[in-house]
Amino acid sequence: QRFSPHFGNGQWREIIMKYFGESVKQGQIADHVKDQYKILVVGCGISRTAEELWEEGFHDITSIDFSYSAIKFMQDTYRNELNKLVFK
Repeated sequence: QRFSPHFGNGQWREIIMKYFGESVKQGQIADHVKDQYKILVVGCGISRTAEELWEEGFHDITSIDFSYSAIKFMQDTYRNELNKLVFK
């Protein structure tokens, strides 16, 4: 299955549905799943994936990318709004 390099358009829901099936209720992940997992977004670039996951209730999110400029951009972008998002 191929996904867009701009993964921040909600495509992560398809992956979560594939692995958690019954835990997904009307597009929302069950609360017990949200509390149990740390999420690592690999190759985040400048996508909105971390923000969308945060809005869904996941709050232990680390995003990584090899591009210093992408990480710096994301750190600056979310510095005030969602300053608990980690970009490395």
